[in-house]
Amino acid sequence: MDVKIIQSASGPLAYRECGQGTALVFLHANPGDSEDFAHLMPQLAENYRCIALDWPGYGQSPLNRPVEQVDFTFLRETLTDFLDALGLQRVILCGHALGAYMACDFARLNPLRVSQLILLSPAGFSANRMSLRLFYRMMSRPWGISAQGSARQYLKKSTVYSSAMKMRAAAVDQHPQRKALYRQLWSLFTGRNHYLTGHLQEIHCKVLLVMGKKDPFSRVRADGINAMASLPHAQFKLLPGGHGPFAEVPELFKTTLQEFLAGKNFTGPKPAQLRTRYWLKEAVMWAGIAAVWLSLPYFYQPAADAREIIVYSSPDCGYCKKLERDLNALHIPYENRVVLGSVQGFIGYTALRGSGVPLIVAGDQVIHGYNKPLLDKQLHKLGYME
Repeated sequence: MDVKIIQSASGPLAYRECGQGTALVFLHANPGDSEDFAHLMPQLAENYRCIALDWPGYGQSPLNRPVEQVDFTFLRETLTDFLDALGLQRVILCGHALGAYMACDFARLNPLRVSQLILLSPAGFSANRMSLRLFYRMMSRPWGISAQGSARQYLKKSTVYSSAMKMRAAAVDQHPQRKALYRQLWSLFTGRNHYLTGHLQEIHCKVLLVMGKKDPFSRVRADGINAMASLPHAQFKLLPGGHGPFAEVPELFKTTLQEFLAGKNFTGPKPAQLRTRYWLKEAVMWAGIAAVWLSLPYFYQPAADAREIIVYSSPDCGYCKKLERDLNALHIPYENRVVLGSVQGFIGYTALRGSGVPLIVAGDQVIHGYNKPLLDKQLHKLGYME
């Protein structure tokens, strides 16, 4: 499938195209390009005119302005100019992450031009939290996670297509302009006014929302619930994998997409059901943690006839080092367990309800901190000192 170039009011735009029929336009994520959907388009070409756009600066679309001037308005105008240049008045939009955000934004402002929406792991539905804005700000800085690093985190299932996406993401990190564009697009989400939640009342077309069970970026428990609350008539489909279901489970995604386009209705869970489900899972998880926390002391309490000396310590603790010197000088045998250096050390320290280091187990006595008089008394009792 060759890449074509069309002249638009936004400048030259690259795209891939195959098939005939109703226009189905694919919009890729950040990072990404039209090749993300190249494996899917021929399978839909019998019934649809499949078109995948390269956003300016990605793929083979040049960026004809400074990176700092790229914003949501520019991307929206680019999409409008692209559809106008192709003479497309009414289309189906299928967007991934940033592409899904722009598909929603375009449909909100141009409801008569969009017949159906397919949103894949959409951006823009996260809760408006300070911590999340700080994360977006970090991602927009040079020290933020790289494009390749992001792809490795959010693509959970390995296929030939997801592996190819990771390789293309790695290429972004080697290209100065694309690397800067990758950061700039992250920065667009640092403000307070980019959220789509509560602003999609104008969208009345049929909508399919597809998300991955293990997606770390667009999470079902937050973004998915907010998206369905904003699009109450949207149909929801949860697929295995992470942030890129079309690449991670391509056959399952293709079947889902074909069924939706053919008119099938998916009866997925409603937001209230999802909230209840996740709260129950959280409750069960925390109840299990609490049960373990409460039961650990019963298994780690020192026996009444115990004589061994166990020291729970930290490498950078001055009192721990002093305690070790004193025990070594007296030739008293002991076992040193670094709290964060082993599972045994961490569990033992937790079970004994340690709140600082050193934590000393001397026979049946637990001593918190370097309490030398109490330790000497216990060592006398155990026969280590005269």
